[in-house]
Amino acid sequence: MLQRPEQHTRKQKIIDLKAIANAVAFLQSNNISDLPGLREKVSEIRGRFDAVSDKLKKIERRQRTLDEHIRQAESYLQYRAAFQRYQQQKPSKREAFFEQHRAELTLYETAERYLHQVMNGCTSLPIKAWKSEAATLATDREKLYREYSRLKEEVHNVERIRQSVEKTVRNEERPRPIARDREA
Repeated sequence: MLQRPEQHTRKQKIIDLKAIANAVAFLQSNNISDLPGLREKVSEIRGRFDAVSDKLKKIERRQRTLDEHIRQAESYLQYRAAFQRYQQQKPSKREAFFEQHRAELTLYETAERYLHQVMNGCTSLPIKAWKSEAATLATDREKLYREYSRLKEEVHNVERIRQSVEKTVRNEERPRPIARDREA
């Protein structure tokens, strides 16, 4: 069913009035009385959103790093016995043992190289500390993500309010045609 232009206009006017009512409520609740004040508030909310977003990215990067540390440390510990057995083999049997346990030995050597770069000369693996830090980061990430979601919605709403106010101001500043008296 097609709408008549008058219905569309009426519906749009209702939507515009609701947007203006939301804008007025927001402006009053934040003691904003002019457009620069509104823009400053938008900038402030965006700044908070960006700060939370940056913190979230740092936490996620650290979590990925810790996850890789833990994964490599667990591989190292899991396949260390196979590597020790390989080293104990007589030279004539080493090649056959290596071929039989290629995957385990490759994973061990990869983990060993990785951990050598990460450990900076430390001899014991701090897996427990890494897991503890990862758990703490996961908790922090959840809190920040909730705040991130809330601020994202707030930024969206305040942007709509800003646009609505700017549209209203533009409409008010537009010169209106002067009504002429018709002479008969």
